[in-house]
Amino acid sequence: GSMGSNNRMVNMRPAAREFVTEVLAANNNINDENLVSVSIIPYNGMVNSGALIGSAFAFDGIQTMSNCPRFLPGDFLSTAIDPTVPIRRISHWDYDRRNQDQAFTSPYCPTNQTSAILPWQHTEAPLHASINSLVTGGWTAIDVGVRWGVALLDPAAAAAVDTLIASGNVDGDFSDRPAPFRDGDPATLLDDETIKVLVMMTDGENTNQYDLRDAYRTGYSPIFLNTSNNRYSIWWADRGQFWVPTGSPRDAGGSWQTTPDGGWALYGMTAATFATSGPNAHNPATASGGQVLSWPSLWAAHTARYIAEQWLARPSAASGQTAFYNAVRNDSSYLFAGVTQADINLRAVCDAARNNGIIVFAIGFEAPSGGQEVMRYCASSDAHFYDVEGLEISEAFASIARTINQLRLIQ
Repeated sequence: GSMGSNNRMVNMRPAAREFVTEVLAANNNINDENLVSVSIIPYNGMVNSGALIGSAFAFDGIQTMSNCPRFLPGDFLSTAIDPTVPIRRISHWDYDRRNQDQAFTSPYCPTNQTSAILPWQHTEAPLHASINSLVTGGWTAIDVGVRWGVALLDPAAAAAVDTLIASGNVDGDFSDRPAPFRDGDPATLLDDETIKVLVMMTDGENTNQYDLRDAYRTGYSPIFLNTSNNRYSIWWADRGQFWVPTGSPRDAGGSWQTTPDGGWALYGMTAATFATSGPNAHNPATASGGQVLSWPSLWAAHTARYIAEQWLARPSAASGQTAFYNAVRNDSSYLFAGVTQADINLRAVCDAARNNGIIVFAIGFEAPSGGQEVMRYCASSDAHFYDVEGLEISEAFASIARTINQLRLIQ
């Protein structure tokens, strides 16, 4: 969001476009060979991996609306992301309006292609268009941006490159990309012609990253719907019974029952399977006219407060047991990575990048001290770190482009 202040986005765009133009100049050669590929990874409090990355890397199937990854601390110890191993998605829910009694309005993770990753490009037009389309908003997760940045330089991503070549989204010249890392031993040098470069930029410092708690992000909720009469039954675990409203779930009327409205078979389960697995025993394939609402479907339609007030408030009041109602209403999402954890993650992945021979440039663009500190840490050397303000951002990007081209010529 802070990139919208002090003309930062206005100043950054032409600087980044010129950088792209300069480093892609190497592709204009007598051999008509695409030597340079460039990827752009926009980030705020998350990374919208987007449709291209979503088509080439595996994501979990809990929901398919969003492609924002949720990395664990251990994931930052490596530069690799295996395209065949499902990445955990950030939940699809309305974080900003979680305390409002209303329908879903805006997703925490974007579902469109705005500010999505653009991987392995060789021409100016799509890269310039990506830079021009960037919008401001949200918090800051430098660690997640860099995690994707190094992954697109790691040879483990080769299968993803092949997938995008096959779909026509990456040039066939990159069929041997990402190249192997150099191992530092001249006798066993794996690739002596490729330079891998990561350019980081932030105007901020790491802030907060949120997700739904595991208890609510997947599986079936305790809300049963008889689709033949639109009557609900709410399983209340503290009492071991179903609350069956007489009308709208928000109405005061209702009664406690030992079975859901319509009986077990309606929901594709038996009393025995329910006793073992609870609502997750629901089998839609064998249900005969009833369904158990899944947590992902609820979050995709309503805010936390709406879910709590619509279905949980009355059984909570009737039973006198309010813990579950309060948990869903007030504590269903949580901070899984704050400043300290994100900084630890960032330092770890920068260590992994440098250990694999990735050259890291870092730009602190009018960034506060916390952002400057981690950016300086990540840079390959003090000479690879830029502390700039205003129009100096153009000088920083131009300097980095010149250095990359000089390294390429020397190589």
